[in-house]
Amino acid sequence: MTGEVLGIQSRPGARAARPPLRYPSPTGVMLMAGGASLVIAGSFMPWVRLGPVSISGVQSDGRITLVLGLLMLILALASRSSPSIFPRVLVMIGAVLAIVVAGIDNTRLREGLPDNLIGAGIGTVFFGGVTALIGTFLRDR
Repeated sequence: MTGEVLGIQSRPGARAARPPLRYPSPTGVMLMAGGASLVIAGSFMPWVRLGPVSISGVQSDGRITLVLGLLMLILALASRSSPSIFPRVLVMIGAVLAIVVAGIDNTRLREGLPDNLIGAGIGTVFFGGVTALIGTFLRDR
């Protein structure tokens, strides 16, 4: 028996009220994953250069950005197949934290060292965080 025989009719308006699922755009996922990869790479790069000796980020606050970058990369790849906003929000929080860590360390090092002794790792972490943050806002419409 169908619903029409029993006098039950479907409500076409109920289906239209549900908003369509919105997946992240491929560009957004690539920016989030690429930014997370830059944060990871910047964590291993030199943050301070003292002549022939360089101090990589993982010998100080780069450990924080390394963990953030790994978590951001996993979440960015997970958001590729999920309409949920939760992974993107976590990537956004991680990106902001990576930007803050890089900014604080850059300011702290600039107070104590000449500009030519600051390594490229801090800038790479900062740029990666900004890139991942931009990627969190891009979605398919």
